[in-house]
Amino acid sequence: MKLALTLMTMALTASGAPREQAAPLTVQVYNFAKTPVPVVARAQKEAGRILREAGIEVNWLDCPITSAEIDRVPACRETGLTHLTLRIIPEAAASLSKHMLGFALVAPEGAVHATVFYSRVMDLAGLRVASEAHVLGIAVAHELGHLLGLEKHSAAGLMRAQWSRSDLQMATVEQLRFSAKQGEMMREEAARRVQAGQGGLAGLRVARD
Repeated sequence: MKLALTLMTMALTASGAPREQAAPLTVQVYNFAKTPVPVVARAQKEAGRILREAGIEVNWLDCPITSAEIDRVPACRETGLTHLTLRIIPEAAASLSKHMLGFALVAPEGAVHATVFYSRVMDLAGLRVASEAHVLGIAVAHELGHLLGLEKHSAAGLMRAQWSRSDLQMATVEQLRFSAKQGEMMREEAARRVQAGQGGLAGLRVARD
């Protein structure tokens, strides 16, 4: 059985050590699905590990989901190319493919908005191959990869369009990764964003799953 999602591989130097990381990016997390906090925390840890192996460092910022509460966390109102937004929402729209676990909105100057569907994460976890936190973590890493310049899916690895049971098993032993080339592309994009600083984004144009 094939399962839709995308994966990536660890970027290493010739000596096997991780390449120099760009300055940390901030990921603002909005848990509209009310996913249990421990699950989100473990998923962030897993996604962070995958990204770190590719040379990308991120800081996670859990943001309130109501306008009445958001003023308590001013950092959640910050915008710019180094501030990525991740929404975890309960369900996918009926018009979307049943295999989609999420999507990333692409913008000409740099994408910043990604979404993951919690109900579909639970569906994959229900196969009892990988835990809910593992599936959510690799789904998040996949979508953030799209935001950081990986527009195309790959034939294998984290950025694959469809995951197999074998892929999920690899995720449980920390073997589902970005490729070295994908890591290089993401580091270049992260460095560009840091150099550009905060700025307005042009209109959104394409959704990636």
